[in-house]
Amino acid sequence: MKKLFAACVLIFALASCACAEGLKIGILARAADESRFNAGVKNSWRWSVEKSDHSTQDKYIFFDDSASILMALSEGDIDESNAPDIIAEYITLINPDYEISCAMRVPVNIGFVFGFHRANAELCRKFNQVLAEMTQDRTLKKIEDEYLARPLEKRNNIVKFKTFPGAGMVKVAVTGDIPPIDYFTPYGKAAGFSTALLSEIGRRLHLNISLVNVHTASRVPTLLSGRADVVFWFILGLFDSNENIIFSMPYYRFNTFLHISRKKQTPVSVKLSKR
Repeated sequence: MKKLFAACVLIFALASCACAEGLKIGILARAADESRFNAGVKNSWRWSVEKSDHSTQDKYIFFDDSASILMALSEGDIDESNAPDIIAEYITLINPDYEISCAMRVPVNIGFVFGFHRANAELCRKFNQVLAEMTQDRTLKKIEDEYLARPLEKRNNIVKFKTFPGAGMVKVAVTGDIPPIDYFTPYGKAAGFSTALLSEIGRRLHLNISLVNVHTASRVPTLLSGRADVVFWFILGLFDSNENIIFSMPYYRFNTFLHISRKKQTPVSVKLSKR
């Protein structure tokens, strides 16, 4: 009995040590202001699934793009990746090596938005007006259902933009880094929910849309330098810290993040035949 008790104490101690170390979790660097994120945002998240391997010692590691996060996950440099629910679900749909390991909620709704240089406040106002109209006539919901309810069906769908001879041109920065919200097809064409939404906005405002491919880490400098008039991303401290950037009303909201991990290999049971 004493030996059994000693063994139980040892197992508990080892488990406590593993938990105390915490997990390494990858997150997009510019999806959140790092200092504010570490200071308080992550502490306000409420876990909806309790897991013994999560603790207050979890370490969030910031990356410049989603591809780098998935590479680090694949190589074992991080234990999990943190992503909005719609993105995490899509990644696990197209990659059988990954699975949803746990879910968490933030206390406020977060949304995908269009960002503008403050000098383009009038363009921002027009985008908001159209977004309000599309919400009212349910066009926004129709595009959302078409591109997000069954995202694999639209995986290689190329979004077309209507041209308006003599009309103004709006340059929009696209990273293609957050499928199925926005991404590039194998042919290098922008696709996804935000891109389809942008096409409809351009049609309603009679604007010619020019897409500018940028790296995720460069989208804000691209906007501030004037190389692009608009950029889309999700709001989580990204635009709050820069007085020169304003943003539209959110066109898609969520408050659940999912953690992605590599699937654990199930041991294969082998029976030896009797001789």
